[in-house]
Amino acid sequence: MSNIPYDHTTAPAPDIRPTRLGLDALLGGPTLTVGVRRAVIDALEGAGLLNGGRIRASAPAADASGRLSMKELDRALAGFDELTIMEVKSVLSGVNALAP
Repeated sequence: MSNIPYDHTTAPAPDIRPTRLGLDALLGGPTLTVGVRRAVIDALEGAGLLNGGRIRASAPAADASGRLSMKELDRALAGFDELTIMEVKSVLSGVNALAP
Protein backbone atom coordinates (compact mmCIF):
# COMPACT_ATOMS: atom_id res chain seq x y z
CA MET A 1 0.00 0.00 0.00
CA SER A 2 1.32 3.39 -0.97
CA ASN A 3 1.27 6.44 1.24
CA ILE A 4 1.23 8.77 -1.75
CA PRO A 5 -1.86 10.98 -1.52
CA TYR A 6 -4.36 10.91 -4.38
CA ASP A 7 -3.88 13.96 -6.57
CA HIS A 8 -7.37 14.93 -7.69
CA THR A 9 -6.05 17.94 -9.60
CA THR A 10 -4.44 15.78 -12.28
CA ALA A 11 -6.83 12.83 -12.24
CA PRO A 12 -9.28 12.71 -15.13
CA ALA A 13 -12.81 13.83 -14.33
CA PRO A 14 -15.35 11.02 -14.15
CA ASP A 15 -17.53 10.61 -17.22
CA ILE A 16 -21.02 11.35 -15.96
CA ARG A 17 -22.77 11.55 -19.33
CA PRO A 18 -25.71 9.16 -19.83
CA THR A 19 -24.86 5.59 -20.82
CA ARG A 20 -26.32 3.66 -23.77
CA LEU A 21 -28.19 1.38 -21.39
CA GLY A 22 -29.49 4.24 -19.26
CA LEU A 23 -30.70 6.19 -22.27
CA ASP A 24 -32.32 3.10 -23.77
CA ALA A 25 -34.24 2.60 -20.51
CA LEU A 26 -35.35 6.24 -20.49
CA LEU A 27 -36.54 6.14 -24.11
CA GLY A 28 -38.20 2.73 -23.71
CA GLY A 29 -41.78 3.94 -23.86
CA PRO A 30 -44.53 3.27 -26.35
CA THR A 31 -43.64 6.20 -28.62
CA LEU A 32 -40.27 5.07 -30.02
CA THR A 33 -39.74 1.65 -31.58
CA VAL A 34 -36.68 -0.42 -30.73
CA GLY A 35 -35.15 0.41 -34.12
CA VAL A 36 -35.64 4.16 -33.69
CA ARG A 37 -34.29 4.05 -30.12
CA ARG A 38 -31.15 2.27 -31.31
CA ALA A 39 -30.68 4.75 -34.15
CA VAL A 40 -31.06 7.68 -31.74
CA ILE A 41 -28.64 6.14 -29.26
CA ASP A 42 -26.12 5.41 -32.03
CA ALA A 43 -26.39 9.01 -33.25
CA LEU A 44 -25.87 10.39 -29.75
CA GLU A 45 -22.93 8.08 -29.13
CA GLY A 46 -21.39 9.07 -32.47
CA ALA A 47 -21.71 12.72 -31.48
CA GLY A 48 -19.87 12.10 -28.20
CA LEU A 49 -22.94 12.62 -26.03
CA LEU A 50 -22.88 9.28 -24.22
CA ASN A 51 -20.65 7.84 -21.51
CA GLY A 52 -18.00 5.64 -23.05
CA GLY A 53 -17.98 7.61 -26.30
CA ARG A 54 -15.37 10.07 -27.39
CA ILE A 55 -14.98 13.30 -25.47
CA ARG A 56 -14.25 16.41 -27.51
CA ALA A 57 -12.30 19.17 -25.83
CA SER A 58 -13.19 21.73 -28.50
CA ALA A 59 -16.97 21.48 -27.99
CA PRO A 60 -17.83 19.74 -24.73
CA ALA A 61 -20.90 17.54 -25.13
CA ALA A 62 -21.83 17.85 -21.46
CA ASP A 63 -21.44 20.37 -18.67
CA ALA A 64 -19.81 19.71 -15.31
CA SER A 65 -23.03 18.08 -14.05
CA GLY A 66 -23.19 15.68 -17.00
CA ARG A 67 -26.10 17.50 -18.64
CA LEU A 68 -26.02 17.38 -22.42
CA SER A 69 -25.43 20.42 -24.61
CA MET A 70 -28.64 21.34 -26.44
CA LYS A 71 -26.61 22.54 -29.43
CA GLU A 72 -24.77 19.22 -29.70
CA LEU A 73 -28.01 17.30 -29.16
CA ASP A 74 -29.66 19.22 -32.01
CA ARG A 75 -26.72 18.37 -34.28
CA ALA A 76 -26.85 14.69 -33.39
CA LEU A 77 -30.60 14.46 -33.97
CA ALA A 78 -30.68 16.52 -37.18
CA GLY A 79 -31.50 13.48 -39.35
CA PHE A 80 -34.56 12.41 -37.35
CA ASP A 81 -38.18 13.45 -37.76
CA GLU A 82 -39.62 16.19 -35.55
CA LEU A 83 -41.72 13.78 -33.45
CA THR A 84 -38.66 11.70 -32.55
CA ILE A 85 -36.61 14.80 -31.72
CA MET A 86 -39.37 16.17 -29.50
CA GLU A 87 -39.75 12.82 -27.71
CA VAL A 88 -36.01 12.51 -27.03
CA LYS A 89 -35.77 16.09 -25.79
CA SER A 90 -38.87 15.65 -23.62
CA VAL A 91 -37.48 12.53 -21.97
CA LEU A 92 -34.05 14.07 -21.40
CA SER A 93 -35.55 17.29 -20.09
CA GLY A 94 -37.81 15.32 -17.74
CA VAL A 95 -34.77 13.82 -16.00
CA ASN A 96 -32.80 17.11 -16.02
CA ALA A 97 -30.27 15.73 -18.52
CA LEU A 98 -30.19 18.86 -20.72
CA ALA A 99 -28.00 21.85 -20.01
CA PRO A 100 -29.81 25.21 -19.88
